Order: sequence, then C-alpha cells, then structure tokens
Amino acid sequence: MKKLFSLMLSLLLITLHAAQAESADFLQLTGLNALTQAVRDGAEVTSLQYETGTKIARGFTLEAGAELDALLDALLRIEIAGKTEEFVTDMYPNVALTLSDGQQFRLAFDGRWLTVDGQNYALKNDADFWQQVRGLLEKYSPMDALEPRYMPNCVDLYFPANPTTGYVWTWTAEEPYIVSVTDQYFPDEQTQANIAGAGGRHWFHFDGLQPGVTAVTLTYGRPWEETPLSFFTFRVTVNEQLDVLIWGVEANPL
Repeated sequence: MKKLFSLMLSLLLITLHAAQAESADFLQLTGLNALTQAVRDGAEVTSLQYETGTKIARGFTLEAGAELDALLDALLRIEIAGKTEEFVTDMYPNVALTLSDGQQFRLAFDGRWLTVDGQNYALKNDADFWQQVRGLLEKYSPMDALEPRYMPNCVDLYFPANPTTGYVWTWTAEEPYIVSVTDQYFPDEQTQANIAGAGGRHWFHFDGLQPGVTAVTLTYGRPWEETPLSFFTFRVTVNEQLDVLIWGVEANPL
C-alpha cells in the first residue's frame, strides 16, 4: 500500500513540477500536501472515510485495498482550474484520510468548487473521483437500504441552502392529495448579520392527508438551468392513522 501510494505521489509531483504553475494548488489549499509529506516520511494511508454533506446519513469507510488506492489516485489528480467569483453551495461532502501514525486529514469540497478562507476555486480533473464515490455509495450505502420507519404524523427534513448562489430548493409530489409539503428557508446567524455569501437551511415538513403511497422529489437547482445540482426522491406511505413512512428511492446529493 505504502509503495503504491508513494509511487503515485512521485508521479504527481513530477507532473506538477513540469506543468505551468497555477496561482493556487489543490494539495496546498486542502492540506493534503502535509499528508503527502507524512507518507514520504514513512506513514501509510490505512483508511478513507466519506460522508455526504446532507442531513441524509449516508457514507462509507474504505480500508487499505484496491478501492482505496483507486480513490486516492483520483483524489490526487484533482487540480485548481483558477479562482472564480461564483458562490459555492454549502453542501460539502467530507473526506477523512487516516494514517498509520494516527494522523487524520479531513477536507470538504463541493462537486465543482472548493472554497478556502472566503475565496472560491473552480476544480478540474475531479469527475473521476466523484464517479467513484457515487459507485461506492451505491455499493456500500444504497438509498434503498436505508431502514424505513414510521414518524408520528409528520416528517421534518432539513437541507443546506444558499440562495445567494442562485440555487433554490423546490418540491413536487406525484399525488399531492396523499401528503402535503410545507417548506421554508431559514438563514443562519451570519446571513442575518448581512455577511455576504452566507447561507442557511431549507426546511421541508410532510403531513399525511389520506392513506396511500406517493413519491416526493426535492430539487436543488437554478431555475434557468435544466440540470439540478442535487435532488432527492422519496417514497412516501401514509397509513390509516395518517402517520408518514418515508425512505429514499433515488438521490444525487453531490
């Protein structure tokens, strides 16, 4: 494992040295340069843990092996394309790398952007990393495997939101006579203090209206763009007591 990762680092450093210098470096900005130095000093990457950046509890942990090697390789190929004035969303997935000496390196970045100290950066070469992440989520933490449970009478869901980006949450229900959905945006304290770019949370409240089964889709996107940044489709069942049963059917949380 250590030899393979060290070889990956050597090839990466050669590539970076030969390439034209960028104004910012992904490894430096994320702190992964310290990780690469620790590996060169003899430490091994023993596991990688991934967690989604939403209130839906999904994630996986990879121990040393081929899947971890492939994901690390894809992570180290990510580069900074340049600074951008676009505001990023605050739905950051988290990646935690643990070394054999006990050190842990955690980074959080969006599927398209990285933000550090208030500066936003566009990424390139990150598609392979996220494709692998999605494949591993489906393998180790599929939405259909989430245990369905009845919530007394209603369900409340919260998702990160930042309207300053142009992205807004919307919802649709296949049979709105079975379940009603109420939603509202709540800014956090920084937003209330007029700090530019600060976001908040979007609240969705599900109430059972009559017994039956339907699907509710929550979408996070810009109204003028065809493809949303994120969506969740939930199967919703309402029983005779109008309790709401909800679990994930399909998701694109990145």
